[in-house]
Amino acid sequence: MTANISITPLVSEEAFLAEWAVLFSRAENASFYLSPAWIDAWIKTAASVTDLYTVVAGENGRPQMMGVIGMGKRMPPLFGLQEVRLHESGEANLDDIYIEYNDFLTAADADPCLRQKMIAAIADYFTEADEIVVRNATQSLADAANEHAHMSTLEFSQLSR
Repeated sequence: MTANISITPLVSEEAFLAEWAVLFSRAENASFYLSPAWIDAWIKTAASVTDLYTVVAGENGRPQMMGVIGMGKRMPPLFGLQEVRLHESGEANLDDIYIEYNDFLTAADADPCLRQKMIAAIADYFTEADEIVVRNATQSLADAANEHAHMSTLEFSQLSR
């Protein structure tokens, strides 16, 4: 079965978090850092400093994989890189409190190739971005990003703290 992937600006935080909570209850990678409470607190804080986008892959109306992308300001302005970040804002002071084992929230029965498809969808959607940044990525996410990087001109940065 083929998953439908959608990327949209975060408009209804409440609706998104309700869907997140349902997926969290059946996720293979449920952790504190992907918990509804953590994501809710992060969204409330990050929304004031960056544009947030939801990334959702679903099959038959059920989410299989979800994430939140922060699109920070081009730094330095005009000539710097335009970055999109998984579960980060791009604001150093805010991102000092960072996620461990960063990944998309993933259903236990999700297709293993879905991570790479999500990354490809992000690269296709954010055409103005110079770089996709993922800090503290899980090995599964790092492998998917590296695989996609071989087929793309978009830069991937995997940061560790």
